[in-house]
Amino acid sequence: MGSGPPIESQVNADGCQGQAPGWLAEVFATEVFAAQRRLLSRAYPGDELFGRLVQQLDAHGGRMTKTALTRSLSYPPFRLSGLLSQGQRLFNVDGYQVLAVDTESDTVIFDRQLLLVQFGVATGEDTGR
Repeated sequence: MGSGPPIESQVNADGCQGQAPGWLAEVFATEVFAAQRRLLSRAYPGDELFGRLVQQLDAHGGRMTKTALTRSLSYPPFRLSGLLSQGQRLFNVDGYQVLAVDTESDTVIFDRQLLLVQFGVATGEDTGR
């Protein structure tokens, strides 16, 4: 299915090879994530890229401009909209906005707490992983 290497050995938020945060590995191991990933199976770019995406956003307080995100991921700017659209289908379970794009400010917004709750990794108060 092209899911890429295990998330435990992904690139960290500083762009260096290393351990993914525990919360991210837990999310990627859930049945909810597997079901969401199957929805994108035809054009799924891989766990590694989505792992880097959410790690970068999380490392920057959950908000980055599209330009800054593109640079931090070393990703082609003309493909970012498609990646974000796929990311929204992957992470936005039941319509909750885990990953959103504010078109007025050209900012990408990520809510880690909501991600953990939606994927059954933590309760609303348990986010200090």
